[in-house]
Amino acid sequence: MATEKFTVAGNQVVEKVKQLIHEGNIRRVRILHEGRTLLEIPLSVGAPATAIVILAAPVLAALGAFAALVTECTIEVEKIEDSNRNDYMTEIILVRHGETEWNVGEIFRGRADVELSENGIKQAELLAEFLGNEKIDAVYSSSMKRALNTAKVIAHHHNLDVEITSGLMEIDFGRWQGMSRQEVIERYPELYKEWTTRPDRVTLPGGESLNDVRERVTIFINEVVARYEGTVVLVAHRVVNKVLICTLLGLDNSHFWNIRQDTCGITSFSYENGRFILVRHNDTSYLKYLTKATLTDF
Repeated sequence: MATEKFTVAGNQVVEKVKQLIHEGNIRRVRILHEGRTLLEIPLSVGAPATAIVILAAPVLAALGAFAALVTECTIEVEKIEDSNRNDYMTEIILVRHGETEWNVGEIFRGRADVELSENGIKQAELLAEFLGNEKIDAVYSSSMKRALNTAKVIAHHHNLDVEITSGLMEIDFGRWQGMSRQEVIERYPELYKEWTTRPDRVTLPGGESLNDVRERVTIFINEVVARYEGTVVLVAHRVVNKVLICTLLGLDNSHFWNIRQDTCGITSFSYENGRFILVRHNDTSYLKYLTKATLTDF
């Protein structure tokens, strides 16, 4: 890993960071002032153009706010050596948790720790069998029971423990949590309309925005790619998965509704030569023999 340092004027920090990302091969950027690290940005996601997209608004805002306060600072860049990139490959298997009764009832879940339904447990078991011949190196999950119990069934088939991470935690739906879709439509008609048309502009009342989710999944996926050269299963939630898929494809959050992710659906990416490549999306073929299969993107 090569490291380079640049001293720049405060008003040039944001543009210099963008320029360095466009050059590619970037693993991490640190902003230092008087020898102290003030901001650290992991940037080794996809192609350079994708890395610009995933530099979430809160990070840019923090960078701009800092730059306005100093006359000069140091940018430290960790670069990936080209010789290490050519044969570097990680497969990401992104899984949405199995069905819950709240999915069927179209109730917003968020941080509510809802259990898998009987049907959801069967979905998880079929998924584990479907992935049984894969050589899986690690299984990650959020701490929510619906994701964690799905992940445990998969991990059991490979004699692995599930690694719990906050990076895959579902969006906080705030006051929408526990409300049905119809209740939200009736109580928040304008906001719900914006959620279905421009979700990237919405901060949920008492909760989070898609940018909040994007920031944490970006940091997490960088850690996974840096750590593994094999197959990693990530079990998460509808909003998390949609935002992560947009991120890896270089799409901003306005494309959230262009992505479908059914319960227990699989989406796979390979990470090769510094770029994420979509291999399959929302695969639920292994559920076709489940008589009570309710495939839903809610």
